[in-house]
Amino acid sequence: MGIGSRGKWRWSPGRAASPRLGQRPRYVSDLRKRRRASLSVDRDAEPMKETVARVRDAGGDITTHLCDVTDAKAVAAMVEACIAAYGRIDVLVNNVGGSAAGGPVELSLEGWENQIDYNLTTVFLACKYTLPVMVRQNGGAIVNTSSTSGMRYGGAAQIGYAASRPVSSSFPAHSPCNMPSTASA
Repeated sequence: MGIGSRGKWRWSPGRAASPRLGQRPRYVSDLRKRRRASLSVDRDAEPMKETVARVRDAGGDITTHLCDVTDAKAVAAMVEACIAAYGRIDVLVNNVGGSAAGGPVELSLEGWENQIDYNLTTVFLACKYTLPVMVRQNGGAIVNTSSTSGMRYGGAAQIGYAASRPVSSSFPAHSPCNMPSTASA
């Protein structure tokens, strides 16, 4: 959830990043002292309950938002909801991801397309709608997560994941926040 970064407001699509925040009482304490808040995003409410409870028990400020981050209109609305609630976005953590079993022969075309949407299009959409906000406010940080499973064979074929996740890690190098042209992208 933007651990160690500057600014007041954070937004993290993906459940895996949120429990880590809840497990770091010192970080939650820092959020509280600096009057920082987090918007935790998931497509389902249930997975966020544990995170919200941990953060609130530690005195942190966390808000939830339901969103299918593969849907462009939903992502745009999510960014607008964050701006409406907090006025800015200083840290975006793209943590959505998952794998489907199969190599090029076994994985269906639909499975392949779902993997690209889930692991890569989500990063594109989150950056597409968040970068203009960060440019307007003259800064921000983007963290894209991945895993070594996307870079080397882990004992099971998962070609969709292997093709899409490493790309999400290199995405920020090709989308600099400091370029004015990014704001109109």
